[in-house]
Amino acid sequence: MAEQKALVIGQVASLRDALAALLSSLIGVEAVGQASSPAAAVEMLRSGPAALVVLDACSLPAGIAPDVVKEIRAASPQTRCAVLADDVPDWPGMGAPDAFMLLGTPAAELRAIIGGLLSSHTSRSSLSRR
Repeated sequence: MAEQKALVIGQVASLRDALAALLSSLIGVEAVGQASSPAAAVEMLRSGPAALVVLDACSLPAGIAPDVVKEIRAASPQTRCAVLADDVPDWPGMGAPDAFMLLGTPAAELRAIIGGLLSSHTSRSSLSRR
Protein backbone atom coordinates (compact mmCIF):
# COMPACT_ATOMS: atom_id res chain seq x y z
CA MET A 1 0.00 0.00 0.00
CA ALA A 2 1.32 3.47 -0.87
CA GLU A 3 1.96 5.92 1.93
CA GLN A 4 -1.17 7.98 2.57
CA LYS A 5 -2.08 11.02 4.62
CA ALA A 6 -4.92 11.15 7.11
CA LEU A 7 -6.63 13.95 9.03
CA VAL A 8 -8.53 13.86 12.33
CA ILE A 9 -11.13 16.56 13.04
CA GLY A 10 -12.52 17.11 16.51
CA GLN A 11 -12.72 19.64 19.31
CA VAL A 12 -11.59 17.26 22.07
CA ALA A 13 -7.78 17.08 21.98
CA SER A 14 -7.52 13.77 23.86
CA LEU A 15 -9.85 12.04 21.38
CA ARG A 16 -8.01 13.58 18.40
CA ASP A 17 -4.73 12.32 19.88
CA ALA A 18 -6.13 8.81 20.38
CA LEU A 19 -7.51 8.65 16.84
CA ALA A 20 -4.24 10.04 15.42
CA ALA A 21 -2.29 7.37 17.31
CA LEU A 22 -4.59 4.66 15.93
CA LEU A 23 -4.18 5.99 12.39
CA SER A 24 -0.40 6.29 12.78
CA SER A 25 -0.21 2.64 13.76
CA LEU A 26 -1.71 1.52 10.45
CA ILE A 27 0.65 0.32 7.74
CA GLY A 28 0.67 2.76 4.86
CA VAL A 29 -0.23 5.89 6.83
CA GLU A 30 2.52 8.43 6.27
CA ALA A 31 1.25 11.35 8.33
CA VAL A 32 -1.71 12.22 10.48
CA GLY A 33 -2.82 15.83 10.75
CA GLN A 34 -5.18 17.19 13.36
CA ALA A 35 -7.69 20.02 13.19
CA SER A 36 -9.82 21.31 16.04
CA SER A 37 -12.46 22.76 13.73
CA PRO A 38 -14.04 21.90 10.39
CA ALA A 39 -12.87 25.22 8.91
CA ALA A 40 -9.25 24.47 9.80
CA ALA A 41 -9.58 20.97 8.33
CA VAL A 42 -10.96 22.25 5.03
CA GLU A 43 -8.06 24.70 4.76
CA MET A 44 -5.61 21.85 5.41
CA LEU A 45 -7.28 19.75 2.70
CA ARG A 46 -7.10 22.60 0.21
CA SER A 47 -3.36 22.86 0.77
CA GLY A 48 -2.82 19.11 0.39
CA PRO A 49 -5.34 16.28 0.05
CA ALA A 50 -5.65 13.40 2.48
CA ALA A 51 -6.68 9.84 1.75
CA LEU A 52 -8.89 9.77 4.84
CA VAL A 53 -10.61 12.17 7.20
CA VAL A 54 -11.98 10.97 10.54
CA LEU A 55 -14.57 13.42 11.89
CA ASP A 56 -15.66 13.40 15.54
CA ALA A 57 -19.31 14.37 15.04
CA CYS A 58 -19.99 14.13 18.78
CA SER A 59 -17.96 17.28 19.42
CA LEU A 60 -19.82 19.33 16.80
CA PRO A 61 -23.05 21.25 17.28
CA ALA A 62 -26.06 19.07 16.48
CA GLY A 63 -26.90 18.72 12.82
CA ILE A 64 -23.81 20.25 11.18
CA ALA A 65 -21.77 17.07 10.56
CA PRO A 66 -23.42 16.38 7.15
CA ASP A 67 -22.49 19.91 6.04
CA VAL A 68 -18.91 19.34 7.21
CA VAL A 69 -18.72 16.14 5.13
CA LYS A 70 -20.03 18.10 2.11
CA GLU A 71 -17.31 20.74 2.64
CA ILE A 72 -14.65 18.03 2.89
CA ARG A 73 -15.86 16.45 -0.36
CA ALA A 74 -15.88 19.85 -2.10
CA ALA A 75 -12.33 20.61 -0.95
CA SER A 76 -10.94 17.13 -1.67
CA PRO A 77 -13.31 14.88 -3.67
CA GLN A 78 -11.10 11.77 -3.46
CA THR A 79 -10.85 11.88 0.34
CA ARG A 80 -12.67 9.14 2.22
CA CYS A 81 -14.74 10.31 5.19
CA ALA A 82 -15.35 8.32 8.36
CA VAL A 83 -17.56 9.79 11.07
CA LEU A 84 -17.34 8.93 14.76
CA ALA A 85 -20.83 9.33 16.22
CA ASP A 86 -23.00 8.24 19.10
CA ASP A 87 -25.66 6.98 16.68
CA VAL A 88 -26.04 6.33 12.95
CA PRO A 89 -28.40 8.97 11.58
CA ASP A 90 -29.86 8.98 8.10
CA TRP A 91 -27.58 11.33 6.18
CA PRO A 92 -28.66 11.78 2.57
CA GLY A 93 -26.53 12.44 -0.50
CA MET A 94 -23.17 14.16 -0.44
CA GLY A 95 -23.40 14.60 3.33
CA ALA A 96 -23.18 10.86 3.87
CA PRO A 97 -19.76 9.61 4.97
CA ASP A 98 -18.05 6.48 3.65
CA ALA A 99 -18.34 4.88 7.11
CA PHE A 100 -19.87 5.47 10.52
CA MET A 101 -17.99 4.39 13.62
CA LEU A 102 -19.92 4.37 16.88
CA LEU A 103 -18.45 5.68 20.11
CA GLY A 104 -17.34 2.72 22.18
CA THR A 105 -16.41 0.58 19.18
CA PRO A 106 -13.36 -1.53 20.10
CA ALA A 107 -10.04 -0.29 18.70
CA ALA A 108 -9.55 -3.47 16.66
CA GLU A 109 -12.84 -2.88 14.86
CA LEU A 110 -12.01 0.80 14.26
CA ARG A 111 -8.66 -0.30 12.78
CA ALA A 112 -10.47 -2.71 10.45
CA ILE A 113 -12.96 -0.07 9.27
CA ILE A 114 -10.27 2.56 8.73
CA GLY A 115 -7.91 0.06 7.12
CA GLY A 116 -10.65 -0.92 4.67
CA LEU A 117 -11.25 2.71 3.74
CA LEU A 118 -7.54 3.31 3.18
CA SER A 119 -6.99 0.15 1.17
CA SER A 120 -9.84 1.00 -1.16
CA HIS A 121 -8.90 4.69 -1.46
CA THR A 122 -7.53 4.28 -4.97
CA SER A 123 -10.72 2.67 -6.28
CA ARG A 124 -13.47 4.65 -4.62
CA SER A 125 -16.18 2.58 -6.28
CA SER A 126 -15.00 -0.61 -4.60
CA LEU A 127 -16.57 0.39 -1.27
CA SER A 128 -20.29 0.84 -1.03
CA ARG A 129 -21.45 3.58 1.26
CA ARG A 130 -23.01 2.60 4.53
